Amino acid sequence: MNNNNPLMTWSKSLLLLLTLFVMTACGDDDAPAFVFDRYGNCTATSVTPLSQKDFNLQVVGSGWKHLSTYEIDTNGNPTGKEYYEERIGVSPTDYYFESTTSLKAYLFADAIPASGYKTYSYRYNEEDNTLGSADSTKSLSLLQIVNLRGDLMKVLVYLGQRSVGGGTMRYVYGYSTYQRMTEKELTNCQETHPVNFDGE
Repeated sequence: MNNNNPLMTWSKSLLLLLTLFVMTACGDDDAPAFVFDRYGNCTATSVTPLSQKDFNLQVVGSGWKHLSTYEIDTNGNPTGKEYYEERIGVSPTDYYFESTTSLKAYLFADAIPASGYKTYSYRYNEEDNTLGSADSTKSLSLLQIVNLRGDLMKVLVYLGQRSVGGGTMRYVYGYSTYQRMTEKELTNCQETHPVNFDGE
């Protein structure tokens, strides 16, 4: 049997390339898995370590604009549909880390309606890349930095609660991608969100 058939050789090469492509895509860390504890709280199964020093250098002092959010299903996997695509009355939030302890969240409040900002006092924990509110009266939706690569930051965010029937609610989380703003973009974001929602 002749094994030098050009068509057969080409087909084998194409199959090998497709296999390598699928293996590479499956190994992509852009879609990590998440886990829920018995109380319904969500965390990433693994994060790219980000020390306090690197956090201060790479995150603090920058504005971050929302690119996408995918809801995390009950199995701990991000869904394939953009969370905000067909939602009415809710919008994504942009952030500005103005210092190592203070950040601003820029959003549109449909109930008012107005575009404005909230200021949060926060703490960063380098052990697991988590962000926590330093003010017990204000909950921070930005929970954990999963990966920071150049100007792109992948984060775990809290989206709210949803009824699952029988008077039971469950927490809803999302996997979001943010991009570092240019100085011009940050200035524009600040100018187009003038209302102080903290009422100060």
